[in-house]
Amino acid sequence: MDAIGNVYVTGATKSTDFPTTPGAYQTKLRGMMDAFVTKCSFPAAPTITSITPTSGYYNAPVQVTITGTNFASGTNTVRLTRSGQSDITATNVNRNSATQITCTLPITGKAVGDWNVVLTTGGQTVTKSNGFTVAGAAQDSIGVFRGRTWYLDYNGNGVWNGPSTDRQYTFGLVGDVPVSGDWDKDGRTSIGVFRWSTRTWYLDYNGKGVWNGPSTDRQYKFGLTGDIPITGKWSGTSGTPSIQAVEVTNVTNPETGNKVPDVTKPVAKVPKIEIPVQSNSVIRPVTPGAVPSNKNPIVSGGLEFSEILKRKFS
Repeated sequence: MDAIGNVYVTGATKSTDFPTTPGAYQTKLRGMMDAFVTKCSFPAAPTITSITPTSGYYNAPVQVTITGTNFASGTNTVRLTRSGQSDITATNVNRNSATQITCTLPITGKAVGDWNVVLTTGGQTVTKSNGFTVAGAAQDSIGVFRGRTWYLDYNGNGVWNGPSTDRQYTFGLVGDVPVSGDWDKDGRTSIGVFRWSTRTWYLDYNGKGVWNGPSTDRQYKFGLTGDIPITGKWSGTSGTPSIQAVEVTNVTNPETGNKVPDVTKPVAKVPKIEIPVQSNSVIRPVTPGAVPSNKNPIVSGGLEFSEILKRKFS
């Protein structure tokens, strides 16, 4: 074997039709037996560097683009594999170049969760573990924000199974208010926080669970100190959730000294404030001036909502 992996085989043959290459020193048998030298070279191993998109809803097929290196011409196959599940074989597999393959993943009705992407090209197989996620079309799971740590029930079984099965992130500061939404329209809910002290939104745009700065994630100034953050698709289309903040009391803006309208005269026409709990159909209206005794589950740092209102009305 040489330095770049080529293998050399030597021997002797009596064959009268031994295969040779153009320019060989001798191409036909001479005498009773001839010696030979054979060089065996192997194609470079393929790699997968990215898959776009990385997820799709389980109610429809999805077209994906696989990029990498050393994709061979000829027949290529792409499969999704997952323990305990039948393989999902891609259709319409096309090799566009040595670095790009496109295909369709028939994921309709398949199990929700992460799947391995297995590519076979040129007789060699490469796998990208957990390279594609089959997402539920309309399924939310629960989670909590404690201090500055997020605990998310990733597998949706209602039980904390540890960070290797579920998800645990440190994102935000103690006292931040947690928010969530599909910021980049990839079909998956990501986390974020609203910081009262600076009126700033920090959104985990790429869904990695860490703050990567405003050029990768998203940072906005929107609302006033003391506002309650809310998110939603305000345009009524299937776009990215937008942000909004509603002031709950008649307070003085510390920066301008101007009065901020209270809930009876809100900036946005809101007849009352409703604080929904994610994955819970019960919505409890809060009347200005009344101090509820229940804890507000969307307020971090262990503060009760009653404590917040006491401070604001005192």
